[in-house]
This record gives sequence, C-alpha cells and structure tokens, in this order.
Amino acid sequence: MIDIYMKNEIITLYRRGMKIKQIQRDLNISRNTVRTYVREYEDIQKQIELTSDQQEIIKLQEKMVSAPIRKGVSNRSVFKGELRQRFYELLKQDESKDLKLGLNKQKLTAALLHRKLRSEGFDVGITTIQLAFKEYKDKNKDIKGSKVLSIAYWYILNLTVN
Repeated sequence: MIDIYMKNEIITLYRRGMKIKQIQRDLNISRNTVRTYVREYEDIQKQIELTSDQQEIIKLQEKMVSAPIRKGVSNRSVFKGELRQRFYELLKQDESKDLKLGLNKQKLTAALLHRKLRSEGFDVGITTIQLAFKEYKDKNKDIKGSKVLSIAYWYILNLTVN
C-alpha cells in the first residue's frame, strides 16, 4: 500500500524529470502504481492551469498532496450457483464414501476441493474455497462428529456382542 510519503516521492521524482520506469525501479513499486499517481498529478496540473478561482486552486493543490485513496476491494461473491451446488455435491460424495468405507486417511481438504473445482472449469480462488470449507466444517462439526461416533460405537458393540 502506498502512503502519502511514497505518493509525494513519486510526484517529486517525476517533476525532477525522472521517467516512470526509473521511478518504479528506484522505489521498487509497480509501474502501474507510479503511472496512476503521475497521471493524477498531470490531470490536477491541467485543472489548475484552466482554473482562475483561488479556492478551487487550493482544493486541487490539497488533493495533489493528500494521502492516496485506496481503491475498494471487490466484494463480489463467486461462490454461488453451479459452483456452490458442485461444492456441496463433492462434500456429500466424501461423506457417503466415509459412511460406506468407514473413516479413512484420504480426507477431502479445501486444497483438494479447489483443485477439483478448477479442473472442472470453475474460476474460483483458493481462499473462497477455504472459507466455505471451514464454514461448512464448523457448521457440521457436532452433527457429523456425533454420527461418526455413533457408527463407531455401534460397530464396536456389534463386534463384542457377536
């Protein structure tokens, strides 16, 4: 994240005649970031040149040297529709496999789920799957744990009785 000092350093170096590529190398930041602040500086400079109102000029100058405004992070949810349905299908398949074969080492993990979904053509990030997987496990922890425990006790009791 760029702070006010870095933003002003970019503008200062640019005003001294340094090229965007050189600023990017010297400050070790993205060229697009440097380009963004240089464009913002140039746009404000043009607005200042076209304005004769002193109050407007002061506002533009303050904007020029103010802290950078961080763009909001996209809050789009891709975990819906077919993806959500397939996610739960895979979890149900794993649970039915556990019931048929008993507990086994090959547990379904968020990483395996992610790889499977990606291989099926879903455009989803690992974090989205990890969060959904954790939410699912937390919600079903007590229910699933008691079912497995009941099955295990039933199995043990049947062995000892017979």
